[in-house]
Amino acid sequence: MLANYEDALADAQKMKTAVDELVENPTPFTLEKAKNAW
Repeated sequence: MLANYEDALADAQKMKTAVDELVENPTPFTLEKAKNAW
């Protein structure tokens, strides 16, 4: 069960990074990265 929480945390951190990049530099590429992270 701990592995599931660790996976969820890793995915959430990847999504936050992608969204932060989109906010800092809104381009079609960063938008696509954020959408894929979702």
